Amino acid sequence: MLDRIPPAQRRLVALTALVAVLAGIFVAVAVILATGQQAVAPDEYEPFRVGRADVLVDTVRDRPVFFADPTGGERGFAFTLHEGDFLALHVVPPGGSAECPVDWSVEASRFEDCEGQVHRPEELARFQVRVVDEGDEEIVLVDLRRRLPAPSPRDA
Repeated sequence: MLDRIPPAQRRLVALTALVAVLAGIFVAVAVILATGQQAVAPDEYEPFRVGRADVLVDTVRDRPVFFADPTGGERGFAFTLHEGDFLALHVVPPGGSAECPVDWSVEASRFEDCEGQVHRPEELARFQVRVVDEGDEEIVLVDLRRRLPAPSPRDA
């Protein structure tokens, strides 16, 4: 059967097959490179929107709202208002552990850990909170990338 196909056509078919294989390899490599890299690894922190500032003032006026660490780590926080400022307080108390975080006691209106020890907001580490303008709204962002120490006693 090969004897019936002229040599020029055989070379053309072989060359076309080779180009098709190379094109397939090129496309496969391009797809792997394009989809194999993530913009942000899932275990990295990024600032995230807590919500609109005007709504959050009303939401946290009487009691904090707790947020779990979005990556499953130990950076959970209590979002609250303290002396007119938004705070994102780290729920792991000083010298404590994530197994005994602070929580809000509704009866006593204060932060307590699992052993009943009281923690004032000034004693807790915190995460950066920023209020940014987005058009005609102010949006609150919390940045969990860096835990800030509790203010020194003279700053509190």
